[in-house]
Amino acid sequence: MTIEFEKKDLSIGTARFSASKAISKNLSMKPAGRKGLPDSPMPHANVEVHFRNDRGIEVPMTRRLVRYWFMRPLPGATVDELNKWQVVGLQNFEFFPFAQSGGEPPAQLNFEWDRPGNKDAPGFQSVSSEAGGQLQEFIVGNKAAGGAYYQIYTLQDSRSTRIITTNALSFSVDEYLEVLRMIDSGEYPRSMSAKLLFMPAGGTSDITPLPRR
Repeated sequence: MTIEFEKKDLSIGTARFSASKAISKNLSMKPAGRKGLPDSPMPHANVEVHFRNDRGIEVPMTRRLVRYWFMRPLPGATVDELNKWQVVGLQNFEFFPFAQSGGEPPAQLNFEWDRPGNKDAPGFQSVSSEAGGQLQEFIVGNKAAGGAYYQIYTLQDSRSTRIITTNALSFSVDEYLEVLRMIDSGEYPRSMSAKLLFMPAGGTSDITPLPRR
């Protein structure tokens, strides 16, 4: 298994980013639907995942699940100060699968329009004028090759956005199947409703100023 964070901008011309303008590798601006309205910032990470079976043959990602946590800054904190941001609760206890993109109606939340393949541009699309953010937990894998867990932080204050990726925790085939069993049986949401699977070290971090309107 190989996981690459921030090697290149994977959002360009794909899924919900197809009409957006790239500002940096981690920020696009989506044009407003009506004249006079401001464009919407679309901060995102860039994640590419490849799985190989025991014969070294690449196999497709067969499941990709995500769980969302709300984050809030302490008074006066900016995106530069991660230690002053707090996880304040789950958006939903369950892990969600991602829907296939291709013109169908929107799926449940955020970037679930995107293809459930090995290239992703996850992020926080519900950006508001108030400082805030989210933490996304990902579980991805293939039953013949194992799986992985990683996290994406997306923070925004009045001036900037920040994307932080974490190093991945890898699962053997047996470990991956056990994680799926816990999720599908409801055991994981019950036992892990107030905590993350683990806290990995940071992988990459990018801070991008928001364009002036």
